[in-house]
Amino acid sequence: MKTNQILFTVTLFAFLFSASATIRAQVIQDFESGSRNTEAAKCWFFSSTNINGGSNAIADKFSMRTGQMSSMTNQHTLISPWVYYTGSGNLVFKHKIDVLNGAGKFLDVYLIDENNNQTLIYTHTYVNTSLFNESLPITVNGFFKVRWSWYGSGGTSRGHLDDISIPGIYAADPSNNNGGNCAMLSGIGGGGGGGITDTDGDGVPDDEDDYPNDPTRAYNIYFPANGFGTLAFEDLWPAKGDYDFNDLVVDYRFKSVTNAQNEVVEIFNTLVVRAIGASLENGFGYQFPNANLDQSKINVSGYALTENFISLGANGLENGQEKPTIIAFDNAFSRLPHPGSGLGVNTTPGAPYVQPDTLQLTINFSAPRPLYTSLDVPNFNPFLIVNKERGKEVHLPDYLPTSLANTSYFGVWDDDSQPSVNRFYKTSSNLPWAINIYERFDYPIEKVDIVNAHLKFAEWATSGGVLFPDWFKNLSGYRDNANIYTVPSK
Repeated sequence: MKTNQILFTVTLFAFLFSASATIRAQVIQDFESGSRNTEAAKCWFFSSTNINGGSNAIADKFSMRTGQMSSMTNQHTLISPWVYYTGSGNLVFKHKIDVLNGAGKFLDVYLIDENNNQTLIYTHTYVNTSLFNESLPITVNGFFKVRWSWYGSGGTSRGHLDDISIPGIYAADPSNNNGGNCAMLSGIGGGGGGGITDTDGDGVPDDEDDYPNDPTRAYNIYFPANGFGTLAFEDLWPAKGDYDFNDLVVDYRFKSVTNAQNEVVEIFNTLVVRAIGASLENGFGYQFPNANLDQSKINVSGYALTENFISLGANGLENGQEKPTIIAFDNAFSRLPHPGSGLGVNTTPGAPYVQPDTLQLTINFSAPRPLYTSLDVPNFNPFLIVNKERGKEVHLPDYLPTSLANTSYFGVWDDDSQPSVNRFYKTSSNLPWAINIYERFDYPIEKVDIVNAHLKFAEWATSGGVLFPDWFKNLSGYRDNANIYTVPSK
């Protein structure tokens, strides 16, 4: 998690977990049960290996540990349960040795097919005690196991293994278990036999597959997990302005469609422009944080550009950007027109109400597609473009400016950005110009400082997000409802 970005972004860990927890079709082993017998009952086979805690645990409290690797013929082995998978994916795990002494120390990794044929896919010679994070591409068709085997000559070195992720579905039968060596489940792959049904043969059971008849799609991953989040901006940056956080109010939600390998096929991004408490003609966009994404494999549609200051490529991404950048609209008033009275739109009590505008963006990915985790949707980087001046961007606190931002505004007036220490878009007292709420936000009325509407906001912001992380909720003592905009009754 990017802790320096979470302080003012109210997405927090629960939000990230809600999104990532929907990623399935993986057999996971982290050894946190702390018990070899418990894992053997789940069809993990241990031979001269055990589960051990203490200072040499790789992650959390427990890891798998071998015996002392003192013989080239006495192998220390862990074998996974049967897994069912069709296609290509990545076998992920972490490993190390605790000390390096004696002669050579080695790790071999094999795939075992349903006929017990073993194929060596990885070998490692230890020359130090560093931790190694492996992500091995594998292609399989049907049932398989993974075998890790350590061996060495002399000395007291022990191997350690943790955080295993195997692509596919658990396909072992614990009721037919011989010390961790279990039989395969029946009925997988074609829907017969009363076992697991996988109609489209993508390795994801129908009861977990959001697209059971489409082998190119498997899961819908929503962010936020439950309903819409809200982004609210101040547009007079680098001056603090009236600080009512209604200059642009946009609700958002992402629906990411992934395949069985957790690669992103497409994203449907819904944006709802709710309020414009400003006279400036502001735009809105966002950036995905991974600079290693192949932008030529991304295609965007559904944006609404009415002015002539944004330059897009043929694929709908903004030109000149190191990271994939999407401009949703370049003038908020083209989405939410002024009603003829009041300052702005849907911020002045008594002024005519304008129905919020919904924009639907579609982002398609062609092969090789990014993993959902590498795309990092929960850490998307939204920003406001001030009054059609492309380089004048307003971001969430400590989020990076894009390649097209005019950095000469940093350190001017109320802004205390210090790029050398990765400090961005905050005042000297840590007040932001943009906020991201993981639920629908009730914004202040026009010209009312947010601290007079949401009474715990100042303590939250100046504490770096430590105090009152729920400042935006409708709790006793948290609000002055007279200073919060209410949609007029019909």
